[in-house]
Amino acid sequence: MMLRLHYSGFVQGSFFVRNIMVQPGPLTAPPELRSKKTPSFRVIDFGRGEEWNTFVGDKTDKERLEQKEREWGNKISDEDKSAQSELQIPRWNH
Repeated sequence: MMLRLHYSGFVQGSFFVRNIMVQPGPLTAPPELRSKKTPSFRVIDFGRGEEWNTFVGDKTDKERLEQKEREWGNKISDEDKSAQSELQIPRWNH
């Protein structure tokens, strides 16, 4: 879930269990055929979220871009750690 967001150039900004919506699934099925036996999950509340292109801004000098890439990497790393803690899952590497 978070990996897909990160690869798409977004961070959610406040990853907590309360920001995960569980609903009957699969979402590819019509609503009347969805079931809690096959739940779907959605990350919600992007009030603190950021998008890479907006985060970097218009200035693209090499030094500034390298600094922004490091900062962005730290945001992703922090969000991964938060997700692991909130969901109580072992550390993963990607």
